[in-house]
Amino acid sequence: MAEISFIPSTLLGIMEAMFPAGYAYAFDSLSFTLESWMLLFKARSSEFKE
Repeated sequence: MAEISFIPSTLLGIMEAMFPAGYAYAFDSLSFTLESWMLLFKARSSEFKE
């Protein structure tokens, strides 16, 4: 079992070392998408209240 849990963490570490900018960009785009969805939802809910 040790090998199974060790291999993905090693691959993840290699990927993070190779593509730190890619991970940061993916996280930023994800958080931006969530923020835009929240703003859209707030705008829609305020329209229904009026």
